[in-house]
Amino acid sequence: MNRYVQSTVMSCSILAGVIFLATSLSALAGPSAWTDSMVPGSISATKTYSLKDDFYVAVNQQKLAVMTIPEGETNYGTFSEVEKANSARLIEVMKNGKGTSKDEQLLHTYYGLLSDWAARNAQGVNPVVPYMNEIKNISSLAEMTAYLTSPGKNPDAIGLIGFGPSLPMSNPDTYALTFTEGNLFLPDAADYKEMSEMGKIYKQSSTDVSLYMLQRFGFTKEQAQAMVDNCFKLEAMMADKMYTGADKGSIDFLSRLDNMMSLADVQAKCGAYPISAIVSAYGVKQTGMCSVQNPEYFSTLAAIYNEQNLPLIKDYLMVKLAYEVKEKVDRAAYEETTKIENEAMGVSGMKADDEYYLSRAKENLGKVVDNVFIRNFATAKMKKDVLGIIKETTDFYREMIKSEDWMSAETKAAAINKLDKMQINAVFPDKLRYYGDLDITPASAGGTLYAADAQLSNYFMREALNRIGTKQNRSEWDYSEVYEVNSNYDPQDNSINIFPGILGGAFYREDMTREEMLAGIGMVIGHEISHAFDSQGSQFDATGAMADWWTEADKKAFDEKVNKLIAYYDNIKVNDLCGNCDGEFLSAEAIADLASIKCMLSIAKEDPNFDYDKFFRTYAGVWLRVMTPENELWRMTQDNHPLSYLRVNLTVAQFDEFIKTYGITPSDGMYIAPADRITVW
Repeated sequence: MNRYVQSTVMSCSILAGVIFLATSLSALAGPSAWTDSMVPGSISATKTYSLKDDFYVAVNQQKLAVMTIPEGETNYGTFSEVEKANSARLIEVMKNGKGTSKDEQLLHTYYGLLSDWAARNAQGVNPVVPYMNEIKNISSLAEMTAYLTSPGKNPDAIGLIGFGPSLPMSNPDTYALTFTEGNLFLPDAADYKEMSEMGKIYKQSSTDVSLYMLQRFGFTKEQAQAMVDNCFKLEAMMADKMYTGADKGSIDFLSRLDNMMSLADVQAKCGAYPISAIVSAYGVKQTGMCSVQNPEYFSTLAAIYNEQNLPLIKDYLMVKLAYEVKEKVDRAAYEETTKIENEAMGVSGMKADDEYYLSRAKENLGKVVDNVFIRNFATAKMKKDVLGIIKETTDFYREMIKSEDWMSAETKAAAINKLDKMQINAVFPDKLRYYGDLDITPASAGGTLYAADAQLSNYFMREALNRIGTKQNRSEWDYSEVYEVNSNYDPQDNSINIFPGILGGAFYREDMTREEMLAGIGMVIGHEISHAFDSQGSQFDATGAMADWWTEADKKAFDEKVNKLIAYYDNIKVNDLCGNCDGEFLSAEAIADLASIKCMLSIAKEDPNFDYDKFFRTYAGVWLRVMTPENELWRMTQDNHPLSYLRVNLTVAQFDEFIKTYGITPSDGMYIAPADRITVW
């Protein structure tokens, strides 16, 4: 949640917000003077771009003019460069097998199974055929119920409902059994009523992949097409009461997920769908209330699960199984399905095999990869430097909150209490998780990739389900995917989590200048702390519970500031395909960007020799990125972070330090009048 580069499915706008600034925004020079430079070839190496009109492009012009997207990738930029370096180091550890820790041995063993194409090609889809036949041979609803409640026949718990542990919004002290909506191929439930451009891409891609994989299991092309059609028919029924992208993009969406019910009441809502028996079969010992994220979906499920719809349910499950194993079987399946998906997203070529092996290891052995990365690449010096900047940043936030003239003393005290109680997790935990009891059978002992995947899935599923009913330990970092070029804020334990994976390249080097450090990892830290006080994080208190700690007048003042930001973004058109930005969808991340730069500039004021030009140029370089047109459309609808050129231009243009550094005047494209600026904090 609120991850720094996380892809989050949200989309919505507030009509009142659009009206709020419509007149003043239409006259602004800024956004109309900025180039949508995200697609390669958009920027010329010889044309003159002025820092005063389009700062992002002017700073990054020479790189943007020649930057290309590597084979197998949808985008490339500064983040990618750090990720590439991280991957190279992990691949070396994964391949050489010289590591002495159990984690390194597990990773190497799994690599051996992944890279043994001779064995994988010889087996083909045969390891999965018995599981496919279990579904194919179902002839009654009673047999379907028996299948859904038999882990041996359905090891990955494929079904119409997701379940696992989570912390309830209103009481995050204890992990509860949580039920989520089922899985859809299309990116938005609304696509099943009115297909979006992104929905069309997803439907064609998932159809083509499924058709290929089903034929690999022996179905004819006609049978496979009928199965895929039935799958989409069932998904349309499921999607009827699912949350749409518009729902998920609304600021108050998280409050809609907090629905506590007894397991008996959940079962009653599901009708004949055997949810109680399913969770029992998979080892859940439920002793308390359950969290149901969308009760209306469960009522829909009761109407779906019957004998009449059995053919649709069977085909849905078989299509999903075939699709899910596309990278678990032989090389032909991997290459053909990857080609289909890459073409759909405008991607040329394929990743190198080693990168594919690592991505699969991250997917199925991610927590072990976390340990390997920390053990080999996270240093005490990194942690010391990061903690130092965190201290500076939290000190600034404390003073910033105190100085806000629109907040009452009561709300300020609550905000400062939240800041003071924030859990700081930086670079590596005090103690790594133990996986000494996890084993993977190597090829030399008769192990296969599919068997290993099933073994890993079962192990980590059990580990997760065993959390249900246990207390959250806020003093212990529940780290995950720390090898990624990322960091996050978790509102449910009020923690910032700075990953070692982001500590490289433009973000962090030991020889960085002060300006580069603040514009790199300093900006990241400020961004994550800001999430505690953005349009979503502000709904949670110091303990991580969803609770209103604002006075009525202060909340109204805050909402007015947020609505002004939303309206500003709503008025920015990216291009004809992508349309306008969705301000509400982007609001939390945009607020965090703005507050972070405000923080770093305030810290800079303490240095009379601070080089503002270097700071702003470094910040612009951090967000350098190009992407395929399809990926840009995906980000506009699925990623709640503003596009790179907006994260730079619209952010820096809010601050007097930027205006003064470059002599920006009202006639320049980078000028935003003080009355129209959109800083929330």
